[in-house]
Amino acid sequence: NLAGGSVVNCTNNAVITAESTNNVLHVGGIVGSARNKDNAAVLIDGAVNNGGIVVKAIAAESSDTYLGSGTNGGAVGGILGFVSDGSGAEIRRSINNAKITVTGGKDNIGGILGQTSTNENATYANIIYCANKGDITVYETEGERAAGIIGYIKGGKIQYCYNVADVIEYTDADGNNVARMGYGNYYGIFGYANLYGDN
Repeated sequence: NLAGGSVVNCTNNAVITAESTNNVLHVGGIVGSARNKDNAAVLIDGAVNNGGIVVKAIAAESSDTYLGSGTNGGAVGGILGFVSDGSGAEIRRSINNAKITVTGGKDNIGGILGQTSTNENATYANIIYCANKGDITVYETEGERAAGIIGYIKGGKIQYCYNVADVIEYTDADGNNVARMGYGNYYGIFGYANLYGDN
């Protein structure tokens, strides 16, 4: 969890594998989650993720509930996973080249940012001059959203960004059945925007 501060001109080449049973798990190629410190937003500038991201939400034996089945599920992002309540993140001139694969759970997934918190209107993400080139593939998830730039955004802006990768969901673990309508939202730029004010 990055509390304030900056990550500038950093590159990740390592494959990230995360697995959890019935817990919220935030995963990012550069930063897992971010929150303000002394009212200062987190800055990520010039970051590159080349390492693949593999996230598995395993159902507990005593329950068929997956990761993040509460109001705020896990978040997976090629650069940043999650922005906490009332916090802000500036992501600039960053690129995700890595494939993102998520199996199970109730996650918001983005090539750049997975999601901002859903609870506080003061929560925001400004994503500027960013690109996603890594395919996003999800299996057996409980709906939610996946998109080339951000899965869920509460407030902020997306400017001068592009996605050239595929975003696809399968209802089974083998990749045989493409998800039918109602399983989630899957888009090229953003999955869902719960905006307020002039955002």
